[in-house]
Amino acid sequence: MNKIILLLLIFYNCYEATFTHPAEGAGGIIIGFVQTEKINILVSGNPESMDEGNTQKIGIKFSGQAEKYRKIKVSSNSPALLVNNSQEVELEFLSGTGTTEQQIELYAKPDGNSSSEEVLLEFSSEGISSLSIKILIHDNQKYNILVSSDSSNSLVEEATGKIGFSLGIKPEANVALNLANSDASSVTMDKSVLSFTPENYSTIQYINISINDDYNETKTYTFTATVETESKTHSVQLTDNDFSYYQVSSSQSNQYYSPTILQAEGSLYIAARNYSLNNTLTIYKCDSNGENCIFKNDSTGAGNHSALLPQIAYDATNQKIVIITSNRSSGSIALSLFHCSLDLSNCSHSVIANSSDRGGDPKLLLSAGKLYASGIDGSRSYLFICNLDGSGCSTVEMFEQANPGAGYLARGMFRVGDKIHIFFTGGYYTANLEPIFYVPVVKIFNTLDNSYETKYLSNIPRTGFGPSAIYRNSNNKILAVSNNRSIDGRLWLYSCDPSIYACDTFDLSANNPFASYYPEILFSEEKNLLYVLAYNSADLNHLYMNQCSLSVDNCKSVNISKGKTVYADQTEYHIKSIIDSSKRRLLTVFTEKDTGKLGLVRFGLGGF
Repeated sequence: MNKIILLLLIFYNCYEATFTHPAEGAGGIIIGFVQTEKINILVSGNPESMDEGNTQKIGIKFSGQAEKYRKIKVSSNSPALLVNNSQEVELEFLSGTGTTEQQIELYAKPDGNSSSEEVLLEFSSEGISSLSIKILIHDNQKYNILVSSDSSNSLVEEATGKIGFSLGIKPEANVALNLANSDASSVTMDKSVLSFTPENYSTIQYINISINDDYNETKTYTFTATVETESKTHSVQLTDNDFSYYQVSSSQSNQYYSPTILQAEGSLYIAARNYSLNNTLTIYKCDSNGENCIFKNDSTGAGNHSALLPQIAYDATNQKIVIITSNRSSGSIALSLFHCSLDLSNCSHSVIANSSDRGGDPKLLLSAGKLYASGIDGSRSYLFICNLDGSGCSTVEMFEQANPGAGYLARGMFRVGDKIHIFFTGGYYTANLEPIFYVPVVKIFNTLDNSYETKYLSNIPRTGFGPSAIYRNSNNKILAVSNNRSIDGRLWLYSCDPSIYACDTFDLSANNPFASYYPEILFSEEKNLLYVLAYNSADLNHLYMNQCSLSVDNCKSVNISKGKTVYADQTEYHIKSIIDSSKRRLLTVFTEKDTGKLGLVRFGLGGF
């Protein structure tokens, strides 16, 4: 046993290790030693100190050729000193290149405080003792920007907060503190520059801030104050209120159905059929969030059952809220018009001339100084062209034959150039007189000569239940969605040119085919995103939103009902939405199934 020990000692002593580690131009401190090769790490040009904001290049190599491929890891123990813009880098030396010097760049990053800092720079390679070098980072602040302790660290969206700034070092002359933030489109600051003098440099000056973004989650925003080369940042965490729910009619015991919504002159207007008052009209005027509402029940004498399927628009010329409804008060179905002042203090009612028995599925469009109203008698469609006050109406019959697929509601009436597009659920007869039922239909009315043509977005039966359509100006496309019951009731999107000669189709349902009933489509030009809403019959009639890119990929389906159940049947609309561009959010009104009350969902356009 003793012989074995002696032999080991002899082998150990035969291997001569070198304990010195030169660092050319400065002293190095060895902080670890497990050496298996007789080479060392050499560093040249390294400084003993650096000023904030400055850079310095240093060289690194081995003292001799390595026997194999090797790496040298260079790391800084502080973000105040960066190596090639990182706190850690690795240099590779192939076999035979160990003595070839490689350079790295050191950067003394300004840190916003007013004190100098000693940083440890470490060089290490497997099997070779590591080398550490201390570098003193000199602070170069002239002003020492300070943020006051009473500055807002968190904020509820749209609320007002404050941030206070001062200087910790007296300036030699007047200086300007420039202010910026991380998202100018979401953040409002009442000042962008603060002025400090040698006399008031230590006096706190405040800026007022508010944040209104279109996201539906908590986010952090940064505010940066800069004077010359110095800067200071302050973070504010925003508590989101975009994704929220409010019960508009909470103060009333009445039940409301077929709600519709409008934004005008900074207020929201919601009209609905008041079931508790014999299906007459009720209008709510609310603030921009849908809160602090006043309401007006029908006082025009329109009669019972006069407010079915209301549609709403704003006459900016006369500053009137205009509402069209199906009126069944006299037994027949006519089109009723309601005109109300913005404060709802004065409302009038009239029946569109010649609309008796033609008032089903009403649609409303105010364009070029005219009021366009659409109605059906069950199988035939009509267009009424009136003055804005509802007088002087003319009638255009827009049917060639009985419509074999009529009876389901549709939304979509808009103008493209000189033509008005009106959407329906309909059908047609083939050359062999075979009916094609329930396809999306558009009547295209030419305002120049009062002619019209009928187009079909699909020739497949049962693909067009409850279509909704919009026009996208930026790429001259008509976008329509419908409930496609030829394929399990899936959510179907049509993208067509305005002439409807060519349409592309997309299945938006993904793995959620039941979130497709009476869909509604909207588009945000700012976000360049599609939003399609529908209730989900397989999920307690919860409200779902599909958010898609314009190329209709990367779609997300989100339950936005906040636990509320949408009232739904096949005789009227269930949801109505608008885009609030000023606050970059989606507003959707619907009837709560369990209570009959009006609910409003607010959802940021940024999605999740």
